[in-house]
Amino acid sequence: VGDRLDTTAVTQMLGVTRQALAKRTSNGSLLGLPGHRTTWYPTWQFDRERQRVRPEVRELIMSFRRKLRKVDPLLIASWATTPQEDLDGATPAEWLEDERDSERLLVAAARAASHLAQ
Repeated sequence: VGDRLDTTAVTQMLGVTRQALAKRTSNGSLLGLPGHRTTWYPTWQFDRERQRVRPEVRELIMSFRRKLRKVDPLLIASWATTPQEDLDGATPAEWLEDERDSERLLVAAARAASHLAQ
């Protein structure tokens, strides 16, 4: 699923507690992948220069949550690191990191989620 940061690194970067980070993960504003004694956070979610979560991440995650009853975070992470036809062959992670058209990214996410829901 690409580069990732552990819980400690993300709490330090965002200046939040582990509990606040867990809350963000459970409410869908951040994607966390279960790991051994930690949660892993794919780096494409973060604007590390500004030390924040990219604003599109919540809506991207919610696109999958709206269509699928139970969403495995690995599914979203895998989708985000796979080239997408809807994004001219770029991965969603690249699209986010390049700060390209967020509306197009969200349409691609909704389309992928709808396809998976069938």
